[in-house]
Amino acid sequence: MADHVYLLVGTHKGGFILEGNPDRNDWKIQGTCFEGTDVQHLTMDTREGRNRLYAAVNNPWWGPGVRMSDDMGQTWSEPSAPPKFEESLGLTLERVWQITPSRDHSPGTIFVGVDPAALFRSDDHGETWSDVRGLTTHPTRGQWAPGAGGMMVHGILVHPYDARRMQVAISAAGCFETIDAGENWMPRNKGVLADFLPEQYPEVGQCVHHLQNHPSRPDLLYQSNHCGVYRSNVGGEQWTDLSEGLPSRFGFACVVHPLENDTVYVVPMVGPELRAPVDAQLAVYRNREREGWERLTTGLPQDHAYPTVYRQAMVADQLDPTGLYLGTSNGQIYSSVDAGDSWQSVMTDLPSVYSIEAVAL
Repeated sequence: MADHVYLLVGTHKGGFILEGNPDRNDWKIQGTCFEGTDVQHLTMDTREGRNRLYAAVNNPWWGPGVRMSDDMGQTWSEPSAPPKFEESLGLTLERVWQITPSRDHSPGTIFVGVDPAALFRSDDHGETWSDVRGLTTHPTRGQWAPGAGGMMVHGILVHPYDARRMQVAISAAGCFETIDAGENWMPRNKGVLADFLPEQYPEVGQCVHHLQNHPSRPDLLYQSNHCGVYRSNVGGEQWTDLSEGLPSRFGFACVVHPLENDTVYVVPMVGPELRAPVDAQLAVYRNREREGWERLTTGLPQDHAYPTVYRQAMVADQLDPTGLYLGTSNGQIYSSVDAGDSWQSVMTDLPSVYSIEAVAL
């Protein structure tokens, strides 16, 4: 059992590091960082025993960037060559959305997803960055369009065994896969609806909201989408619509249970015009073994509840039993250690929660 469990929380007004006991029933704020600044994402790279924190910082005056810390957020450093587009591309970095360490096969490699939709790569633990040109100049880029939050890479899945293979999620363009380390990217959107376009099932243009895979089954993918919830057991080459039984096809958060064979959690929202829980009751929906959706509400607000749960604001830890964590735009964080059957309040009155990562040390 881990000695400590940490929740790395990115919010509208800074980053927060929450520390929990091994039973995950007692939490405190262990540290804060970048107070007053948008922190879209906080994550930790635990490979090689480094335990390096990365922050996606989006300052309204100084612009977007990546920061690193090797002392649990007490001090931070900047890259010597930060993510930046070459002038010839005619693109300007607007926001850093997602920071994803690679896997054990590439110990120094980190990926960053940004707006406008692009992927940056570092092979020296975040010190220097360059864009993955095959995605930046993809031949379908002219068909990509921004959603309400912009046009960005917000999902990055690195294959655990094959360093040349990965998938990304782009709003609003869809899912893409490379099998040659980023030289070429194939759209992976077959079977995914885009009801806001003249062509309902295009090659690209879908508005994927979040992309997840199973930790031990990397070809088992789930996505929440502007137009439904989908599953693929072939690495995204074909998708199956799982939306039947949900109160809405619209939602952002999507989490795969790491220890169960085929369990996924989503949080439906009313729709793009009202990004709030259906019937103003916050509910998590669970699907086990594709046997239909269960509505889970115990411990969640059921009376005039209007928070949004953003795409990066629900996560599972790697412990047994697995802990689930959910953050809201109202600054609340809830946890469950019984597979979502019941939820407890972890923290209230934080700034609007953009993202949560769980780390056990």
